[in-house]
Amino acid sequence: MKERCKYCGLEIFSNFICHNCGSLMENIDSFSDEIEALQELHFHLSESDCDQQKRLLLHGYIPGSTKALIESGIKCILYIDFNTAASDEPTQSAISRLTTIITKLKILSNNDKDAKKAIIHFDEIISKFRKKEADNTFFGLMLILGGITLIAIIGFLIWYFITT
Repeated sequence: MKERCKYCGLEIFSNFICHNCGSLMENIDSFSDEIEALQELHFHLSESDCDQQKRLLLHGYIPGSTKALIESGIKCILYIDFNTAASDEPTQSAISRLTTIITKLKILSNNDKDAKKAIIHFDEIISKFRKKEADNTFFGLMLILGGITLIAIIGFLIWYFITT
C-alpha cells in the first residue's frame, strides 16, 4: 500500500511533495533535496488545472535556504499573467506566493547580495503587476463614465428636440 499524505490523505506519488496539496512529505536535509522538492512542486503545477494550481501555489512547499527561495520565486513568476485581473487564477495565488517568498527572503537574507537583488526584482514584478491592474481599473472606470455621459447627452438631445 502506498503512503498517504498526512495533510490531505491522498496517496503520494513523488518523493518529497504531495501532488494534491503541495505539502512536504519528507525532511529536507540538503540544498539538493530542496531543489528536488521544488522541481516536484513545479512539475505538479505544470500538470494541474487552475484550481489545483491555486492550491499548490498557496499551500505548496516554500524552501528554507535563500538560494532555493530565489529559485522558487523565479519559477513562481511564470504563473503571473500581466494581462489578467489580480483576482484571476493562478495569478492571484502566484502573487501571494511571491509575496511570501519576498518576506521569507527578507528574514533570511542578512547580507546576501543575491537575496537582496532577488527581493528588489520580485518587488518590481509585483509593483509592475499592481500598476497594470490599477491602469486597467482606471481605464475601465473611464469607459463606463464615458458611456454614461454619452447616454446622458443623447437623452438630453432627444428631450430637447422633442420639447421644442
